Amino acid sequence: METLDEWLEKNGKELFLEWGVEKGEAKARLKIANRMLENGMEQSLVIQLTELTENEIKQLQNSGG
Repeated sequence: METLDEWLEKNGKELFLEWGVEKGEAKARLKIANRMLENGMEQSLVIQLTELTENEIKQLQNSGG
């Protein structure tokens, strides 16, 4: 099971850091979660990696990112 840091290492830590600095960590995590979902990652895995709740993920999906 890879951690969020490991996932980011492979999938764009610069983006996370950029978003984290510009928009705060919570917003950055939502952006990363959205990217993961767009890339077809399982919702349960996204929840584990980003530590978002299922509700936050649903809101993200409903809002279209």
